[in-house]
Amino acid sequence: MIHSVPLEAVGTPCFTVTGRPHPGLRGHVLSYGGFRSDAPIGHRVLPINIPALIIDITGAGRVVTGALGAAVVSRQVRWGHGVTVGLSPAGVRAVLGVPMREIAGRSVPLVDVLGDGGESGDGGESLAARLASVPDWGGRFAVLDEWLGRRVSSSRMSDLSDRWAAEAWYRLQGDPRRLAGDSAAAGAGAAEGAGAAAGAGAAAGAGAAAVRVGAVAAAAGVGRRRLETVFQRSIGLTPGTVARIARFQRAITMVAAGTELCRVATDGGYADQAHFTREVRARCGVTPTELRGILRSALPARIPSRPGGHRLRTVGS
Repeated sequence: MIHSVPLEAVGTPCFTVTGRPHPGLRGHVLSYGGFRSDAPIGHRVLPINIPALIIDITGAGRVVTGALGAAVVSRQVRWGHGVTVGLSPAGVRAVLGVPMREIAGRSVPLVDVLGDGGESGDGGESLAARLASVPDWGGRFAVLDEWLGRRVSSSRMSDLSDRWAAEAWYRLQGDPRRLAGDSAAAGAGAAEGAGAAAGAGAAAGAGAAAVRVGAVAAAAGVGRRRLETVFQRSIGLTPGTVARIARFQRAITMVAAGTELCRVATDGGYADQAHFTREVRARCGVTPTELRGILRSALPARIPSRPGGHRLRTVGS
């Protein structure tokens, strides 16, 4: 999944790298990413279902971004060199100590959520300092493993009603695994890109999203209205919005891989290319052609066109 892009095409691609969280964090932490650009630049956070920690180790920006139904343009907070951490609904509760709905649609300074941990390593400032002291990405991801592991193991937040909402959230990304039956497998599926199966089930239009939500509700053994109520309380977005964001992310991943826009529209589950264009305009404020140009300028190389997948990318800082 692509978290953010520059506001406009850039001259030099941003360096990006992905990492796998420690297996002990499965079910809570979906992915790690690293990014570096020549200079911090303004960015456009894209519609995305995955809440993320963005930690710039130079001090330019340390924020938590929640799930977003529409792009958010930021010219003030600028990221240039740091790490990203993608969290599941359970991970938001365990790591941040709040339900996912509390940060939905928002970008919040990390210190406002975690507090100032000082030398204990629990606050954004000390964590950033530790990350900055390590020269390689593998070492930085190991620092994240240790820091996140302590927060997850010490968390006492638990809500069984949220558990099946989180399972439904996974399914709406295209992950066929049942979180309630195997939380480790579900977490692994998110990090490994188990959403690949979603392409076969995607269908055109908002009506298709509604049908799919109904199927997810049936799989959870509840009615659609009950699923929507619990989603609003736990996730902060409706199931239909989550499904449409997942479809959007699959489509722009294909765009980033160089797939022709007409094929993105048909393979991505849109009625036609005009429908896809309207969706991108509504959610991002740019046309698919403009978004493709930004992605091509920011990415050092084309990324795989495999649909689904929860590899979180902050492109172009």
